[in-house]
Amino acid sequence: MGKCDVIILAAGASTRAKADKMLYKLLEGTVIERTVQAFLPLPFVSRIIIATNTDNQEQIAKLFKDYDNSSIEVVLGSNSRHLSVKSALQKAQAPYVLIHDGARPFVNAELIRRVYEATCKSGSAIPALPLTDSIRKVDNASITDGIDREKYMLVQTPQGFDTAKIKQAFVQAEHTSYTDESLLYLEQIGLPKVVAGCEDNYKITTWQDLLSARVKVGIGWDLHNLKEGIPLVICGIRVPYNKGLEAHSNGDVAIHAIIDALLSASGLPDIGCFFPDSSPAYKGVDSMELLAIAYNKVKALNKKINNLSVLIIADEPKLNPYGEQMKKRLCLALGIKAEQLAIHFKTSEGHAPAGCVQSWAICAMF
Repeated sequence: MGKCDVIILAAGASTRAKADKMLYKLLEGTVIERTVQAFLPLPFVSRIIIATNTDNQEQIAKLFKDYDNSSIEVVLGSNSRHLSVKSALQKAQAPYVLIHDGARPFVNAELIRRVYEATCKSGSAIPALPLTDSIRKVDNASITDGIDREKYMLVQTPQGFDTAKIKQAFVQAEHTSYTDESLLYLEQIGLPKVVAGCEDNYKITTWQDLLSARVKVGIGWDLHNLKEGIPLVICGIRVPYNKGLEAHSNGDVAIHAIIDALLSASGLPDIGCFFPDSSPAYKGVDSMELLAIAYNKVKALNKKINNLSVLIIADEPKLNPYGEQMKKRLCLALGIKAEQLAIHFKTSEGHAPAGCVQSWAICAMF
């Protein structure tokens, strides 16, 4: 399969948002950065072309100036979607092109790959979701007709096309303007193919949409018994003690809880499904390695950590003196700031099983 170029539309006037939604803050970056970051790691993406407007072109260009990726190009779009795509298409050279709304920052790698593969196979691919509400035609405040919702779907982006064909469609439609490329392709080339969309891939229209961003919370818990002669490792830090945590891996109870919280918040199976304790491959493994693998799975879904809280319960040994080391280690491993992470320590006051350490983790992601 050939590679694809990606056109990201960021030239809209944002009239309903009353401000440029591309530059809305979203965690540590902006909406447009989050959108671009979803495509950057994918091996089949050749280059990313961002179509901007005269007001935001300079700011968006500055945002990507220091990105370690020379394949990002910022071009001037137009006051209409149709003309912005047409302008950006002039830069597209790969066999296939994906056209995506900059205001859909929650698109994930799974959906992008699905669109790309279907485009390579069929020459077009439009992600779409089934309608869940009934639709009625209304005239003068009265319902005058109904439609069969089974025959209609809600289309999303990225929309994928054979580059030569979609360029041809724009040439043929020289004096017509379209609100999306699926209709252009339908009227000028042929029937575009449909693939399953994703509910998380919604479009930000107003600033309130950011306030209602679909934050997902995950929880994790783990417990291991202390045993003499084993190194004690918690949050990736070696704690001086004559006992360690008995487990198939190195027994890092806090990391195990964090992994489950990350997976849970992302809708993925639990830690045992990815790293079964029956597998020799994970015998004695450093749990930080497992965290890196699990977090890569989460990032592939374009999920980012909003905040993470970790509670470690141990009657012995005292872990408070190592709290700052643990926090620095985790922030580095997860690429988050100190204010996004809290690690607390408690004793069970004799209520937990003797000679064990347990940990809870709660993670909020979007």
